[in-house]
Amino acid sequence: IAADEETRQEWSRRKVLLDAHGEAVAERTAELTARVGCWPDLVDALELAGRYHDSGKSYWRFQLALGNDQKTGGGPPLAKSGMRSPARMRAARQRAGLGPWRHEQLSAAIAHSALDSLSGPAKDLVVRLVGVSHGRGRPMFEQVASELLPEPMSLKDENEARTLFDFGAWEELVENTHREYGVWGCAYLEA
Repeated sequence: IAADEETRQEWSRRKVLLDAHGEAVAERTAELTARVGCWPDLVDALELAGRYHDSGKSYWRFQLALGNDQKTGGGPPLAKSGMRSPARMRAARQRAGLGPWRHEQLSAAIAHSALDSLSGPAKDLVVRLVGVSHGRGRPMFEQVASELLPEPMSLKDENEARTLFDFGAWEELVENTHREYGVWGCAYLEA
């Protein structure tokens, strides 16, 4: 597990519920950013990013890859499967039909859709941090919306994904956050 970056990002000794994981990451992020002296608006943005960073895992294919078959009445959505074998984890992803598709991209579309009350630099920062939370998405993602969403989801999430990943809004968002926070500032906030 230590030698496989993809597995390390997903691995846990036990199953972890998605909602509980999002809340725990949000709380820890708020605590850490306040401790290092970030401005309150940045603390709030980073806390939101922590809350949404795995939200794409709610999609049934990711749940199937985590061993939670929601189509047959699986339990609440998982963030971590508790699987310990990298080979078993890769096989589960393959059975779920995920291929190279990563949850961060869908998480960014969900956050963009859900955060209507935010606008401008704050929303762009939160969505960027969600999308790049595991080191992907800079300056763009490999998949377009039709690859990201092979089956219908909520119309709002589908429209957000098309706007972000088919019409260049993601790349614009990355550039906007670079201008607003600086390249090094974005790297610091991502870390």
